[in-house]
Amino acid sequence: MMRKRLAALSAAAALAAAGAQAATVYDESLSGDAGDVVVPGTDVGTLPGHAVSTIFGAYEAGGAGHGDGADEQDSYTFAVLQPFAVNAVTLSGEAARYSLWLMPDPVHLGSTSAGTDIFGVQAAGRYSVTVIGLGNMGAGAYRIEIVPGIPDVPVPVPAPAALLSGGLGVVALLRRARQV
Repeated sequence: MMRKRLAALSAAAALAAAGAQAATVYDESLSGDAGDVVVPGTDVGTLPGHAVSTIFGAYEAGGAGHGDGADEQDSYTFAVLQPFAVNAVTLSGEAARYSLWLMPDPVHLGSTSAGTDIFGVQAAGRYSVTVIGLGNMGAGAYRIEIVPGIPDVPVPVPAPAALLSGGLGVVALLRRARQV
């Protein structure tokens, strides 16, 4: 009985802690329209390395093609400091595409549609994410989630030959110790 209570309390604490691990870093409905160009974009500052950072926004894609809507794209610039990395950037909602840029050059790291993350783990640095509404989409809302993490540090693995020779050396030493 005591274990069940302890497990329930632990689960509740973990859920509460998980809920506390998110931060809204920008909300267009509260802070105004985001910048429409990749550089400089709307600077949302340095993201916390311990929490998922969320950006809420909206756009309006008008007429027949790209370039004729009132607010077709929004860009946000952010920084991630060492030792943290960007583990994932995902877009949900009604936006058509989004892109990730490495700043300050900017270097285009890729574009994708909503709901996917093709960017992979990115090292600490300064980035810009751009959300684009295309064509006749009309108005739409979106949410960007930037998931931080600590990058995996590669663990050196001994070469097979070194392992084999080390193992054979140990066997030879043990055999010699038995004979003496």
